[in-house]
Amino acid sequence: MTSKVWTWGTGWIDVAIVVLVLLGIQGGGVAGRRAHVLKHALEENGPGPLGAAAKRLTRDPALWIASFSNPGMVLGVIWAMTEKPGTGEAIAAVVIGYGAGATIAFRFARAPRVAAQAVPEANA
Repeated sequence: MTSKVWTWGTGWIDVAIVVLVLLGIQGGGVAGRRAHVLKHALEENGPGPLGAAAKRLTRDPALWIASFSNPGMVLGVIWAMTEKPGTGEAIAAVVIGYGAGATIAFRFARAPRVAAQAVPEANA
């Protein structure tokens, strides 16, 4: 379709191709390796409560960012394919999608807050 209707020099098409490469690098390279390390840590941990190493790896920011920002970039490309903007707007859409995904990912990567428990007072 690109060869028949558009040109390979069209801005939003170039942005989509770059995003495709980034998805491969971030998904297969970063997330794939981190998920493999997490898998082994969970297997070593076994059933029961998570150990410190496994718990730390479940909050790996790089794994969460890749998991949420990749779909954000894809949504940016889908928008660009629908609207067919210029190069700058297509890049902005992808950056906004990446940023939204990364923002959500940081919420999952943070350690949960421990609620303060009330300590019963001893009777005097």
